[in-house]
Amino acid sequence: MTLQLADGGTHVRLARARPLEHLSASLYVPANLRGVMAAGLAGEVRVRAGRNVEDELLSHRPLSLGRAYRTAPGRLADSGVEVLAHAVMSDAPGKRARSEDSERALRAALELIETSGIRSLTLPLIEVASGDPDAEAQGRAFGQILAGHLRRRSRMRQVTVAGLDRQFLSGLSAYLLDSGAIPVEQ
Repeated sequence: MTLQLADGGTHVRLARARPLEHLSASLYVPANLRGVMAAGLAGEVRVRAGRNVEDELLSHRPLSLGRAYRTAPGRLADSGVEVLAHAVMSDAPGKRARSEDSERALRAALELIETSGIRSLTLPLIEVASGDPDAEAQGRAFGQILAGHLRRRSRMRQVTVAGLDRQFLSGLSAYLLDSGAIPVEQ
């Protein structure tokens, strides 16, 4: 399933797939305070991009919760990736992030990509709604942050949000459509 929307000057693509299947010039990578890329999307990125990406992230220590750090893409450059934005969301590898840390990290990563001059981004599904276990509500909360960023003088031209949670994607698309995004024929 892929849904394409136009939100202002930005093309937003929602894909029910793993983020590494829909790469852009920049990629959001969830990170932890230790900088260890061991689990989830970060672990997948380390395998595909190479160990040097983790080494570069570790060179930024001490890391701070809610901040984002830029690294080179390693071997992902072969797939057109120019920048990795490592967003520090949790204390340790595999530890669940607090929603307020996830939200701050998402905002920091969006700003990092904007200031890097990159105009396309791939985002995974990120839970940012405090204490809400409902995936659709999480998608709406994520959509509010993304749409808010895109509408504040963003120069982003394409954003791909990829993940496997159908309800999250449904909430995200509903929020974007309710707030004025327009479906685009594929």
